[in-house]
Amino acid sequence: MPLFRTHLLINLNFQTLSGSFDAANTHLKGLMSLVEARGGIKSLKDNFIMERAITWLVYLNHRLSSLLIYTRADVILAVSCGRLPLFPPIHDIKDVYLPDALVTLSNHSHLAGIFQQGPRTRDLLYILRLLRLIVIVRSEIGKTPEMQNTVRVLMLRADRCILQLLIMGARDPAISSLVRIANSASHVFLHRVLRNTPKNGLPFHILLRRMRENLEQGHEHEFCSVGSSIVLLWALVVGVAATYDLPEQNTWFVLRLRAEIVIFRQRYAMGRSQLEQRLNAFVWLEGMYLPVLNSFWGPDHNR
Repeated sequence: MPLFRTHLLINLNFQTLSGSFDAANTHLKGLMSLVEARGGIKSLKDNFIMERAITWLVYLNHRLSSLLIYTRADVILAVSCGRLPLFPPIHDIKDVYLPDALVTLSNHSHLAGIFQQGPRTRDLLYILRLLRLIVIVRSEIGKTPEMQNTVRVLMLRADRCILQLLIMGARDPAISSLVRIANSASHVFLHRVLRNTPKNGLPFHILLRRMRENLEQGHEHEFCSVGSSIVLLWALVVGVAATYDLPEQNTWFVLRLRAEIVIFRQRYAMGRSQLEQRLNAFVWLEGMYLPVLNSFWGPDHNR
């Protein structure tokens, strides 16, 4: 990769992580001009390293302050600003290896039944299925290395869908707080758990802030069913797990989750195993989330 383009991507990365979004946007527009001068974004379809540097992730062989530089130029800036990425995706799902059997596994039968039909619930269900599919495909990478490209394409698709729903939510007050909460929790899960976005960077804290705002602004009457209560619990478990090494943020999610579990156990005759089955309809990683659930609802207690 030519030196000037490497430096441009490094500047984009650190400006975005530090919150210098205006400067990052300026550099991103400059990068777009460079790409257009070379034939447009589609000309990079066979230049996978450069494509990943711009739209996804490239590990650059530079170290500053002993930190490996992660460049997610367009995506992270879009996430931070709450808009769609400027560059269109170069590759789509049809371009990568994705067995039908894995797609079928992602369509959990309980998922659709949790949400009542309403504005944009179908969009949210598609996002949750995408995240489930990413988790499933990641587990297959050891057997089929080409699945790495599939994961990257699926993550880009998930980011764009989540951001699109976020933008629609700002325009349409009819979208329920339940959909907003689940969408913002999906974004936290995607970036902290799957993409490992740096926890000390401003973009991740923006995602946490959006999630907290949606939780604080949620309408209590929307959480009067088993399904809606489970959506709320899932979002809070995501928050606790994603902030375990951020004490101030973690305390807020811990206190809220503890309070909601007390309400849930008083309101519904549901044991721990039943709750786990319902939560598994979402995006569930046992190694990360079971310790959280165990600390609030011991594994040997049914009620």
